[in-house]
Amino acid sequence: IAGVPAWFVLVQKAQLARGQKVFINGAMGAVGQAAIAIAREIGAEIIGRVGSKSIAQAQSIGLANALDYTKPLPNNLNGIFDVVFDCNGSLTPAEEGRLKKKGGKIYDIVPSASKFVRALLSRSRKIIFANVKAENLQRVVDLAVAGKLTLPIVKTCSLDDAPDVLASLER
Repeated sequence: IAGVPAWFVLVQKAQLARGQKVFINGAMGAVGQAAIAIAREIGAEIIGRVGSKSIAQAQSIGLANALDYTKPLPNNLNGIFDVVFDCNGSLTPAEEGRLKKKGGKIYDIVPSASKFVRALLSRSRKIIFANVKAENLQRVVDLAVAGKLTLPIVKTCSLDDAPDVLASLER
């Protein structure tokens, strides 16, 4: 399920292509890890922000440059990204705008009222709700089956408990 928003943003909405640059904020969360795998498979250059304890792990799964959340974004990243994907919701409007290049797009999957207003007033900022259609899920499953997408299992439960667990995650 975590792979679907990543697929929806990078492939269907952003149409990320080989050689493009993508910035992933929250790169070690489940959606962020899926985004890394999908962008890597496409052939994009991937840079992102993670917690300081996750930097080595992020680099091991394909993040070309893993940046620490606790440090400011380096100025050499200004205006170089085709796609800025905020999986965590913590990028400020100034940071988003600074990172994207002219014609680039900003996607956020953590909505708030102020983000909706910014998205309405901007052609480059979009709030995304993943479309969990079977065809989108199948593309993510295909990557997983090919061994190109592995996400950590945080919790296991019985099938009978699955609806309650999923409802809890959605809340």
